[in-house]
Amino acid sequence: MALFRYDKDLDGRLNFDEFKSLILPSDSNYSDLVMRRPAYCTYKDFARMEFFLDTTSQKLKSCLQLVLNTEMRCERVRQDLARDKNFDLEKAFTAVALSVDDKPTTGDGAAVTKDDISSFLISKNFAATQRQVALFFMRLDKYGTGEPKLQDWKSEMTPRTEV
Repeated sequence: MALFRYDKDLDGRLNFDEFKSLILPSDSNYSDLVMRRPAYCTYKDFARMEFFLDTTSQKLKSCLQLVLNTEMRCERVRQDLARDKNFDLEKAFTAVALSVDDKPTTGDGAAVTKDDISSFLISKNFAATQRQVALFFMRLDKYGTGEPKLQDWKSEMTPRTEV
């Protein structure tokens, strides 16, 4: 369940493209570099995990482990928020979207920007780096519109498992 956000077609499995979005760096230069590397271990005699050196296998395991642990922690917080009588997803969206300017925060025109997220976090005494905000914004802006809407916010902030 922790890999839910990478399962774009919601079939319960990660296809190669979904797996790439999980493993590859978000920076396109590094991602392209990894994808252009030739596959040296494509012989029939190799078992799956023999494709990598031990150090590479360890790094892959560490990456997956961090992703899973982070997702599980996020899910616990989402569930805590869902149980909290004082929390409302739409009001939270409005609070984040209002933190920069007076653009519409309700209805179809409402959207949140990177500046909104950054300003909101600063107002809560957390100075996130531009990279941290950009990575969260990428999660929020699943369709690449540049302005995630309330529905995108809800899909990211709603618990994926039963509360």
